[in-house]
Amino acid sequence: MLKYPFKIVKMHDDDFSYYVIKCLNYQGGYSQADSIEEALENATEVIDLLLEDALENDKVEQPKQAKGDDIYMVAPSLEYAIPAMLKQARQKKGMSAPQVAKALNVPYQNYWRIEKGERKNLTIGTLKRAAAVLGLSIDINFI
Repeated sequence: MLKYPFKIVKMHDDDFSYYVIKCLNYQGGYSQADSIEEALENATEVIDLLLEDALENDKVEQPKQAKGDDIYMVAPSLEYAIPAMLKQARQKKGMSAPQVAKALNVPYQNYWRIEKGERKNLTIGTLKRAAAVLGLSIDINFI
């Protein structure tokens, strides 16, 4: 699963403490929270918004590698993770979106809408076929 690094730091101010959240991949990915649980929820919302923008503007980045006690790897929601993973896999394989669409036997615009995150009702069958075209497999875990 795609996971992006966030720096989450506990801050102390006179009478209270709070958490500051910063996405290490994209500029402008900030938030704050009252608890670590809320910070992680907010981080998911932040990466969703950043990926939505990145998908629209063709600027999806590979997650950076980061380590440290204050670094948390946060997965985006599936509706943003799947288009991002498909796009990254296609680019890694050196295929164009029209080539993938042709291999799937669908109009180019339909496949492009999947990668842009505009097609929200993607079926498992379509996802499996796209993964196969890209030389990937799908592994679904319920946790």
